[in-house]
Amino acid sequence: MVPNDKDAKKKLEECEKIVKRIAFEEAINSEEEKVVVSDTIDLNNFAVDAAHDGPKIPEDGQITLEFVMAMIERFRNQKTIHKKYFFQVNFLILLPGLRDNPNSLPLLDADPGPQVVLDHGAHG
Repeated sequence: MVPNDKDAKKKLEECEKIVKRIAFEEAINSEEEKVVVSDTIDLNNFAVDAAHDGPKIPEDGQITLEFVMAMIERFRNQKTIHKKYFFQVNFLILLPGLRDNPNSLPLLDADPGPQVVLDHGAHG
């Protein structure tokens, strides 16, 4: 290769771009099975201590209005909920619904009074 040949240098750069593009396409077209994290969670692995003073979801797994209101009040008091309930609410109920139907969140008319913000971000 001639070091000062602009045409050769341009063709080399084009070839390098093609090689990178092909490598990228191969990387994203993996044949590996995609695993959804929420499908790997076993709630039986989360034991709720009897001393837990926060709201509890009944054994049948149905999230009640009472649980939601107690959870909101707990958040207002700068307290947390048990991690089992966090996973149950977020990963097993809300996120799969959003994944399957992104437009599934209803728009609600709300009183312009106090507001609650639900953040589905994963914070360390």
